[in-house]
Amino acid sequence: MDLLLFHHDEYERLYNCSGFDAKLIPIEQRTHTLHGIFLIILFFVFELLYIPCMVSIYNNLNNPCYKLLFYIGVTDMLVMLMNGFETGLLSIVGAVFCTYTSLIYTSGSVGLSELLLAINRCLELVAPKYAHRIYHG
Repeated sequence: MDLLLFHHDEYERLYNCSGFDAKLIPIEQRTHTLHGIFLIILFFVFELLYIPCMVSIYNNLNNPCYKLLFYIGVTDMLVMLMNGFETGLLSIVGAVFCTYTSLIYTSGSVGLSELLLAINRCLELVAPKYAHRIYHG
């Protein structure tokens, strides 16, 4: 994200797609309709399941722990929007990196950071010694 936001010339040099033309690959080979529909359906199912949890957390916001849980829940719901709905939609339309450069770059950066955060959370619960070794700096 640093390249895209602060060093845009370097971003354009590295990610300009000058060596690739998306139109060379027929749209029929780029679209993955069933995969996209499956992701969008899963997105709606998980979002609907998340809503009652968020309502119950919201009702207990006077406790600082629930404030943190609410923040994590909002973040997770937004990430599911990217990882489920956006990825499904891009699969259906047959998008590749060179057709939506900034959108896919930004989504990939945010998605990767959320994946690393999830791995960090799991390691902190399951194996704190390894989490300390990996993430201590």
